[in-house]
Amino acid sequence: LLVRIEACGVCGTDRHLFHGEFPCTPPVTLGHELSGIVEAIGTAVSGFSVGDRVTGDPNIACGRCPHCHAGRV
Repeated sequence: LLVRIEACGVCGTDRHLFHGEFPCTPPVTLGHELSGIVEAIGTAVSGFSVGDRVTGDPNIACGRCPHCHAGRV
């Protein structure tokens, strides 16, 4: 899915990452609590329509993409 982000929250974990109080390997995108509107749908995706309002949790790793394979889940 391609999602146009409409809102994003900064949580306590983001604050700790920003202040170096939690271990992480940059680059790390802060503000992972998000919601938005579906703009486009890939051919392998089902159950969504363009215009759907969605939320996401990018902390759940797919285990298949190049980033996951490089250890950047």
